[in-house]
Amino acid sequence: MRNRSVMLGIAILGTVTLTGAARGAWPVVINGAANGADDAEGVAVFSSGDVVISGNIVEVDPGDIFVARLDATTGAEKWRRVLDGSNHNRDTGTRVVLNADEDVYVVGTLTNNPGFTDVDIIKLNGTTGETMWVSNWTGPANNGASYDGGTNVKIDANGDVLAVGWFQRDVPGNFAVDWFAVKVRASDGQGIWSRTVNGGAAPNLDYGRVIAVDPSGNTFISGQFGNAGRYDFAVTKLDAATGVVRWQKALSDGAYYSLVYDMVADAAGDLFAVGIMGSTIQIFTTVKFDAATGATRWKKGAGSGQGKAAVLGANGDVIVVGAAPTPGNVNAFTAIRYAGADGTQRWIYQDPEESVTSGPADEAEAVALDSNGDVLVTGVIDAHLVVQKLSGQSGARQWGYRMGVPPSGFGVPYAIAVDPNGHPAVAGVADFKKGTGNDIVAVRLNGATGIPFGIGCQ
Repeated sequence: MRNRSVMLGIAILGTVTLTGAARGAWPVVINGAANGADDAEGVAVFSSGDVVISGNIVEVDPGDIFVARLDATTGAEKWRRVLDGSNHNRDTGTRVVLNADEDVYVVGTLTNNPGFTDVDIIKLNGTTGETMWVSNWTGPANNGASYDGGTNVKIDANGDVLAVGWFQRDVPGNFAVDWFAVKVRASDGQGIWSRTVNGGAAPNLDYGRVIAVDPSGNTFISGQFGNAGRYDFAVTKLDAATGVVRWQKALSDGAYYSLVYDMVADAAGDLFAVGIMGSTIQIFTTVKFDAATGATRWKKGAGSGQGKAAVLGANGDVIVVGAAPTPGNVNAFTAIRYAGADGTQRWIYQDPEESVTSGPADEAEAVALDSNGDVLVTGVIDAHLVVQKLSGQSGARQWGYRMGVPPSGFGVPYAIAVDPNGHPAVAGVADFKKGTGNDIVAVRLNGATGIPFGIGCQ
């Protein structure tokens, strides 16, 4: 594998800094010039309340990585960054995080070799949007002419940057990929360690998608994990200093298709993972793994559906969200709080509204906590992007927000973040049926009322 922490191999299409009077209001809708498949997959918040989003925009090329900082009150762009691989093909941006200095880190996939893709971690100045470095990684297959991708990024307690994705692997006559994880220095993007992990048996499509970091800096990675004709609910723990595998666990219960969607580590370094396990029926599954050995401490199923995201709650509890069946056996937008010690269900919230239109299935997609321990959940209900605020103690709903879309349109969120004052920001995609294709959407809400900023909300 090769690492280049340079400004080569990437075209910077411009930083736009907007000044003058505040304009616009939340929610923000951004459409690329080509009216293509634009979306936002990541969101983070500055201490000022400003919001940064990351994703994909279609201007001229099939797609480029898009990053923008949006004003806390109005949603007006303070700067915009569009990044294009040197081969000018389909580039994709995924998650975004801020460090303690509020610089911006984005992970994604760039097409630099003709027809092939690389893993790229990009550091931007949070104030100006200027590119500070690009850390570029290519897999070993075909001497770097391979299909590699970056999907998620975290910052550890020392400020170093961790990313996960996949590398193509040389398998004669077959296309195969392995999980790939890398740790780079925040100062210059140079590699500290990197690691590939494979399921070891066909199917050989091991796509790394999820990453978590414990308080000691150890890294957990997961994603799609092929193993002896099935896909397992699998997690690998990597050493903080070296990236060496500390343990690896793969659960299946005989299921053909299992998958981890999200993970979070607690103060002791134990890991909560949420996703699906199942064959003909997929089960919303949450597992707690022991920090030292990876042994299963407990496992809970919430019925047919899927678990999409997790956040650590008070007293070491975990809140997981996704879709699970109601008493009427209809899959619904769901949040569950489990006791961290033994998995006892403390509460469950399911939105009472059932979907009445075609479109994306009702489910919760992402979750975050405010400083009071209350729960902010975003997802889809009746093809609309929604945000719900729930009591951390009881799960009772405090308010709900619903973004309007026309009939046959839709809104889907992918990420949520909460600022120090408890105000949530959400990023995703919507189709407003205006002939512009899918558009980037972002909304910032008042944490006390659920009203978007810029429309009578301060």
